[in-house]
Amino acid sequence: MLNLLIANSNMAKALFYFIFSTMKIILLAIFLVTTGLSCNILADKDKVIIVGNLKHTQIKKVFLTDSYNWEVLLDSCDVIDDKFMFRRKKVDFETYSIYYKDFEGNQHSIEFINRVLSTDSLKYFTNYFMLDTSIIEIMGDWRVHKNHYYDVNSGLESKALFRTQLMQFGYLNEGVSKRTSQFNEYLSIIKQYPNSNYLLKQIDANKSVLKKAELEAMLNLFSQQVLKESSTGRFLTTYLAKKIDKQNFQNFLLEDVTTKQNVLYDTTAKINMLIIWASWCGPCRQEIPFLKELNKLYSSKQVSMTSVSVDDEKALWYKALEEEKMNWKQLIVPQSKKEIFNTIFEIGSIPCILFLDGKGNLVSRIIGVDINSLEEYKKIINQHLK
Repeated sequence: MLNLLIANSNMAKALFYFIFSTMKIILLAIFLVTTGLSCNILADKDKVIIVGNLKHTQIKKVFLTDSYNWEVLLDSCDVIDDKFMFRRKKVDFETYSIYYKDFEGNQHSIEFINRVLSTDSLKYFTNYFMLDTSIIEIMGDWRVHKNHYYDVNSGLESKALFRTQLMQFGYLNEGVSKRTSQFNEYLSIIKQYPNSNYLLKQIDANKSVLKKAELEAMLNLFSQQVLKESSTGRFLTTYLAKKIDKQNFQNFLLEDVTTKQNVLYDTTAKINMLIIWASWCGPCRQEIPFLKELNKLYSSKQVSMTSVSVDDEKALWYKALEEEKMNWKQLIVPQSKKEIFNTIFEIGSIPCILFLDGKGNLVSRIIGVDINSLEEYKKIINQHLK
């Protein structure tokens, strides 16, 4: 009797969810028809519908852009009776933003309340989301939040994105205490989203700073399905099997500003600092004042600094060097060596800082830059000048 009751209960739940999903699609169809937008979109499984219901808004037109490149307009849509709709092709892992223009023509982004990080609706906001489900809904009432704060109802990957909004997920700090804290938090997040391809992508981008045991512990918490079915999951599984914690790098010959071949690191230095960067990389350019301070501080000591550009065009590299005036060794990776260089040195994200000893042994690796980077660099250098 108990088993029968449970079975009936499960059937009732399944029926409820089926009816709910069906009604949602019907209501969406009615919404699209009544607003004069479109309805044929429901038949295309490779498309994503982004629908907005901005109650009592003063917005007349909205624009869809890549969240990292607002200058490139992807689409635009009139707001009719407070409603709008975009139709996009499904694209993995790219993030999108929606903005509008005020009466003076100034551009503003629509801010989404990050309810994943906090139930306090006014504590955290973000202005991006992923195309990670068939229907993405943007809802809100201008009378409640007059700064155009809205809710976005999207899928799993956006939730994982929102959960990691305030961190560089996958990156682990050199300091033991902070590293342990970060690592435990990452494990907790993976347990929440074991099917997230986005989290796997972030781990892939930061895999070079992870120890083999750390990477293994992270991957073990993902579902076997996502590890087997996603290309990133399969790659990381293979990468883990070959990973070696203690690395030694060969001394590449790369071209300098005079087109002469020059060694990558100084075998007579106590510590080598290799800065992997590019002229188009905003964070890379932002940390140059830190690097100038380091060069001035350690120029008379056994510290060698070398910036290595991964620019595709030499002209852009030359232009950046003229603008930045960096008074230390400058090299560039040619196209013919780029693939092998990136593979050997595990260059995924930039800026990437590699600290090597005089024998080419990896001392430390830092990806990205923040307000604490300068002090972190000094700490690593000073430890090897003792």
